[in-house]
Amino acid sequence: PLAAPDALLPTQRMLSYTRVALWIRLVWFPAAFVGSFTPRAGFLCGARLSSRSLNMQVQAETAAFPVARVRADTPSVTTQVHFNNAGASPSPKIVVDRMLRHLQREAEVGGYRAAEEAQQEVEAVYDAVAELLNCDRSEIALCESASAAWAKVFYTAALTLRAGDVILTVNAEYAANYVAALQVAERYNSTISVIPNDESGRADVDAFRRMLEEDRRSGQRIKIILLCHVPTNGGVVNPAYEFGKVLEEVYQTGSQRPLYILDACQSAGQIPLDVTRLRCDALAATGRKYLRGPRGTGILYCKRETMLSLPVPAVIDHYGCTWSATHDFAARDDARRFEMWESSIAGRLGLGEAVRYALAIGIDQIELQVRLLAARLRQSLQSDDLEKFVEVVDLGDESSRCGIVSVALAEGSGMSPHSLRALLAATDIHVAVAPASSTRLDSELRGLP
Repeated sequence: PLAAPDALLPTQRMLSYTRVALWIRLVWFPAAFVGSFTPRAGFLCGARLSSRSLNMQVQAETAAFPVARVRADTPSVTTQVHFNNAGASPSPKIVVDRMLRHLQREAEVGGYRAAEEAQQEVEAVYDAVAELLNCDRSEIALCESASAAWAKVFYTAALTLRAGDVILTVNAEYAANYVAALQVAERYNSTISVIPNDESGRADVDAFRRMLEEDRRSGQRIKIILLCHVPTNGGVVNPAYEFGKVLEEVYQTGSQRPLYILDACQSAGQIPLDVTRLRCDALAATGRKYLRGPRGTGILYCKRETMLSLPVPAVIDHYGCTWSATHDFAARDDARRFEMWESSIAGRLGLGEAVRYALAIGIDQIELQVRLLAARLRQSLQSDDLEKFVEVVDLGDESSRCGIVSVALAEGSGMSPHSLRALLAATDIHVAVAPASSTRLDSELRGLP
């Protein structure tokens, strides 16, 4: 049933963020790929929604969202159904056009001269990202990816660790981050502690508070806190704002609090991010997912006070640091100390267009669109027609969920996730399969395949 394209395509080609995991994970993307919200056949296999009120809510609350404009700006909606925006979204035409113009200019005059000509526009990218995160442009570094951005600040913070220190993380931590934490823990003889989930499946704020308070009483060994804002599966939004508030309450002014690093790779672009209210020390995000920018682009925010208190970044070159004397160097006094000399100027220009495009729509509007569509999709997948084929395995409830919709294939479905993905791809319906190793702690905790 999931592979029946005739049931999907008439629903206005709902190219909206879907991701299939080893338990098929469907992710619902906000902007580009949604047509009419008229109640009709269900999203993937003709099952009708059971809640008339939800349909009415979708129609009413998304009325302000510029569906027609966004679809017109995204030519790929006419050729495919893209359900993998949490992997990489098709970009708006304005993003692609700006990148192509710069690449053409590089072909004409060479990369250095083309970069010089685009310098003011590249500088404006920092302004756009600072607006997105509500911070100062001096606290922004542009990187090659979210993973690169995260690693640059994490490995720098790790230079302060000593034997017996603790890295605190969550059950939903992503593999790229966790293996880095394992490496650092081994290198510095430190340990990793995991914050338990609450009953809904989110990271437990009360348990987090208790762990911090106990640590303060027993010598304050927690040095780094890692939080994955939106896990790669599970559909839940972890309480990043609440974590920041607890940190501020437990560590009063004058006390040395742990470094709080937020992985916003899958929240940037679909959830408003205000670092002032998040109270995080650093935040990493990518351009290619919900922001709909190009691959090879990432964002690092590092709070100015934190940045200047950390050691010089673990990996540097002559862009982030100046060779100030024969036997000495000096790091920049802004977040660009984390950058390298070489970068994709075309990618950065595309990222700037993507961020400005999202800001023009409004992240609040995008979040509303995402959550309503995801709720509707979950309800459709839980219909009587589908329950013998799939099981929705999202955590939390609709108040704490986002655009990622995770489902497991039932044992009697007669198909593996990989074979289903291949079958869908043959009809230009694009999904992704994520193995349990992507979020091993969560997968083992919940017994996911």
